Amino acid sequence: MNVGHTCALVAALAVVSAPAIADAKTVETSFQLQQVTPNHVWNETSFMADAFPGALKRVYRYRYGGNTFVGRWFPAALSTGDITRELQTLAKDARGYKMHGIRGVVLDRALTAAEAKQFRVLVDLYRDADVLVVAKENPACTSGLTLAQARAIATGAVTQWSQVGTGSGPIRVHTLVDGFGDQSIPIMGTRWVKTRVNYPTSAKGSSDAGISLAARGDTSVASLTTWSRVRQYRGTVCAVPLNGVAADDQSISDLKFPAAFPVRYVVTKALVGRTAVDRGHVAVMRQAMAGHLRSARLKGMLRRQGVLVVGDPITPPAGTPPPDRGAPPAS
Repeated sequence: MNVGHTCALVAALAVVSAPAIADAKTVETSFQLQQVTPNHVWNETSFMADAFPGALKRVYRYRYGGNTFVGRWFPAALSTGDITRELQTLAKDARGYKMHGIRGVVLDRALTAAEAKQFRVLVDLYRDADVLVVAKENPACTSGLTLAQARAIATGAVTQWSQVGTGSGPIRVHTLVDGFGDQSIPIMGTRWVKTRVNYPTSAKGSSDAGISLAARGDTSVASLTTWSRVRQYRGTVCAVPLNGVAADDQSISDLKFPAAFPVRYVVTKALVGRTAVDRGHVAVMRQAMAGHLRSARLKGMLRRQGVLVVGDPITPPAGTPPPDRGAPPAS
């Protein structure tokens, strides 16, 4: 389900595939890998397409298979509430050599076995996690919950803290909204159902998902947000342990925290295009996009979103003892 956010001159891309001229040596064209982004991670990744250096202004030249492709980059991104359906559509369009078959997808989960036969990871970007945040005084902070209980809170199947054995009183769910302030972001197993995420109808959405209320000691608050947003509040609120695993940079980077997820940029395994020139055009765009996404500049932009960039060292929390490396060797 597309939720309608598109950035940067999609219509301005006059030529998406290179002319099918078998003997062409210099191909005047333009470049665009339209980025399909789940609503779940739109705030953290939608900028990546626009951040391509020199987009709209610089003329790029790429060589591939004896041909030189010359043109400008026209960045574009759109968000979706159903990334599985988007992958299915992309695979179908790629088989039919349709324009949309060349899109790149920001995937906020692992590829399924079936999807891995048709798609490959172009760049592994970062790690993050869905978290349920409460006041430090909330008993759930120390006792923890199961992932199933956290998801039941998120959908409204559980409405009282006593139902999960952590205190009493009603659970007041607060949710995260996107950068436009008009769309809820599906967190903790929730999903889009027609035009809304299946949160409780009483849930309140805001840019901080109610974390500030939890920080002030409101034990009724259940804030549904992501670890990348909680890191700046560490020490003032509690990300509830799930299935006995505490949320921290290490457990999330390792994907051991039950609600942790990888974020990767994936493309079809096959190069899309009816001719060698068409396929070469797709190949140079993928190579250029991979370079952009792996660049120090782009990684710095991701770090400012609070996410755990792949390859970055993990700093242990303050007060963590050094690892036990065993007794020193005998002299």
